[in-house]
Amino acid sequence: MTKADTKRQSAIKSHRAEPYTIPSTRTAMHPRSATPDTGDHLHNQANTSEPHSSTPWSSASDDQLMRARQQGLNWAAIAETYFPQKTANACRKRHERLMEKRNAIGDWNGVKFEEVAKAYREVREDMWRILADRVNEKWSVVESKVCLQTCIAM
Repeated sequence: MTKADTKRQSAIKSHRAEPYTIPSTRTAMHPRSATPDTGDHLHNQANTSEPHSSTPWSSASDDQLMRARQQGLNWAAIAETYFPQKTANACRKRHERLMEKRNAIGDWNGVKFEEVAKAYREVREDMWRILADRVNEKWSVVESKVCLQTCIAM
């Protein structure tokens, strides 16, 4: 056995001989001071270079955001062009909220509602007959029961 082999064997034995220690739950110390390292210095560095701030959205900026998205711009382009103080993700999330609000309220005017009502009257018997045949009922009974129950549940 060579001298190098002996050293290697000795290193392996000493490595195995070390007992497993549970990592400490104590607060790490900042390397250049005697104060606990909270990691704030990393957070502060990230924030100082961050050009974005949390400013409220106005109705005018909501309109601009919707128009920009309708033009097919991606979120990065929208943020850079129209909202340099916002992140692309902030623009995306705001757009999602606006779309949810629009869908919740409904974007149906009287004309759209009349269009759907007319189409429903044209296909209602055929539409309900499929279900009625499966449960051995008249289509008009199934329609009234389902519509009544759905309206009450909502």
